Amino acid sequence: MALINSQAIPEGGLIAVKSVLASTTNTFNNGGNEFILIENSSEATVVITVTALTTSVESPLYGDLEKNNATLSIAPGETGTIGTFPVSAYNGTDGIVTFTLTAITGVKIAILYIG
Repeated sequence: MALINSQAIPEGGLIAVKSVLASTTNTFNNGGNEFILIENSSEATVVITVTALTTSVESPLYGDLEKNNATLSIAPGETGTIGTFPVSAYNGTDGIVTFTLTAITGVKIAILYIG
């Protein structure tokens, strides 16, 4: 498991540096504005799952609410994005979010935010 550094997208734009992953489980620091760019150059569909740590809340206005993990399937040869991730639902006490991929061969990712 690795902590992936986030990259700010400035007004002038960014050529994102995409990382090759060594593990199917990884983390990143989340301020609530981050999203994940996933490039799948493999021959199989890859599914990314971002784990929600707070999965239910009781709202006086709406009653009991459920929060699911965020998931996205990326077909071979496709690029996708997933996020942003509300701090109250996805962050651990350390401000870190965990995500998993079904495979890492042929997959590159970047954690991005508007900076």
